[in-house]
Amino acid sequence: MKTCPRCKEYLGYYADRCFKCGFKFNGGNNITPQEQMDLEITRRTIPILDEKDEQIAALRRRINDNYEYAVEIITDSDDGGTDFNTLVRTLDKYSRQGWRLVNTFTNELGENAHFDAATNTRYNSTMDQVILIFERRIIKHETYADRVDNGQDPYGEENAIIYNAQQKINAVREQVRAEMAQRGTIVHSSNHKETIYNIISISSRPLTAQEIAEPLSEELNLMGVLNYLQSMVNDGTIAKDGNKYFIPQGSSGSGGGIDLKKY
Repeated sequence: MKTCPRCKEYLGYYADRCFKCGFKFNGGNNITPQEQMDLEITRRTIPILDEKDEQIAALRRRINDNYEYAVEIITDSDDGGTDFNTLVRTLDKYSRQGWRLVNTFTNELGENAHFDAATNTRYNSTMDQVILIFERRIIKHETYADRVDNGQDPYGEENAIIYNAQQKINAVREQVRAEMAQRGTIVHSSNHKETIYNIISISSRPLTAQEIAEPLSEELNLMGVLNYLQSMVNDGTIAKDGNKYFIPQGSSGSGGGIDLKKY
C-alpha cells in the first residue's frame, strides 16, 4: 500500500495514479481535474466577460446626455481693468442661446507702461485675459424616472447583456465538463449529484452503487450515494437497470468510453 501525497488516499503499491484526486506518481501534470476544469473555463470565459464589459460601456455612453462646449477670451482694457461691458454682453449672448458658464480663469499676458497726462505720472498695469468656458446639452436621453413612468425596465438593456453573457458562460462550463468526461476525467464537485453524474458518464458500462461510491468514499458513505442515486433516477437524470445505473441515451455528457475500474 502507498498513500497519495495530495489527498492521503490509500492506494495499491503499483498504482501510478490516484483514483480520487488524479495525482500522477510518474510526474507529469499533477493539477487536479477540478483545477484543470476551472482553468480551462476561465480561459474561455475571459473573452465573454470582456465583450460584456464593452457592450455595457457602449450602452452607458449611449444613454448619457451629450454636451457641447464653447470658449470665449476677453482681454483687459488698456488700463489693465476688466473689460466689463464686453464681459456682460458675452454672458448675455450665451445665456440666451442655452449655454451656461461652467468655468472661468485668467491668463496673465504681461505689463503695460502708461503715462497719465493729468497727473504727469507714469505707471505700469498688468494685462490679463479672462477665459470663459460655456456648456450646453445637445441631447437629453431618458432618465431612470422617465423609463419607470413609461412602464419600462430602467436597466432592461444592461440586464439583457449580463444575462446573455451568463448563458454563454454556462454553455462554456457544460462544454468543458463534457470534454473532460469524454477524456475520462472525473471532476469532483461540491454538488454530490454532479460528481455522481460525472462518474457514471465516463464509464463505458452501467455501474453499481458500490462502484460509484468508491471514488466518493471520503465524502459519502454507501447509503448516502444510494439516496442521491434514487433521487437522480426519480428526476430522470440517470436510469437504473437492476442494480446498475447509467446515463439515459441522448442525455448530454453520457458515454466517455472509459472503464471506471482503470482508476
